[in-house]
Amino acid sequence: YSRSDETIESLSANTADFLRPPVGSLGSDVVPWTLDPQGGHALYPGTVLAVLAIAGTVVAARRAAAEETATDRNRRATFLLVGLMVAHLLSLGLNLSLGGWQPYQVVRRIVPGFESLRSPFRADVLTQLFAVALASYALDAAWRWLRTPERAERVPRAAALALAARIVDSSPPQED
Repeated sequence: YSRSDETIESLSANTADFLRPPVGSLGSDVVPWTLDPQGGHALYPGTVLAVLAIAGTVVAARRAAAEETATDRNRRATFLLVGLMVAHLLSLGLNLSLGGWQPYQVVRRIVPGFESLRSPFRADVLTQLFAVALASYALDAAWRWLRTPERAERVPRAAALALAARIVDSSPPQED
C-alpha cells in the first residue's frame, strides 16, 4: 500500500513548524505571531532544550579537541548530531526539495515500509531525543563547573541570597 504524495506532503513538517509552540504551552502567548490559526504542526522543542543542545554540541566538540584520546566521546557526539540532522530532514518529508529533487522520494523507494508511512513530521520526536542526549553534555559540563572546590562553597550561598531576595521582593506591602 502506498500513500498519495498529497497526503504525505500535508503531513510533512515545514520550517515554520519548528518555531511554533503548542497552543496553551508556557510562553506561547508571549510570541503570538508564531501561532498559526490554520493549524500546522507545533514542533517547537522549547528554548531550554534548544539552548542546551547547542551548548552540549559545543562542549562535546571542545572536549574532543582538548583530548586526543577522546575518540569514543567524539564518536558519540558526532552520532547524536548526525542523527538529529537526519531525523530533522526526515520530518520535512516531501516539503524538502533541492532544486526539484525530493530526497524523501528516494527514501520511500529504497527503505522498506517508508512508502506506506503517512506522517513524516513524527520523525521530529527522534530529533528531540537526540537533542536531549546532546543537552546532557552541557548539563554534565555545568555540573562539573559547579562542583569545583571554589564554586562549591559560593553557589549555595548565592542561591540562598537570591531566594531570600525573591521572598522579600514578593511580600505584600505593609500598611502604615
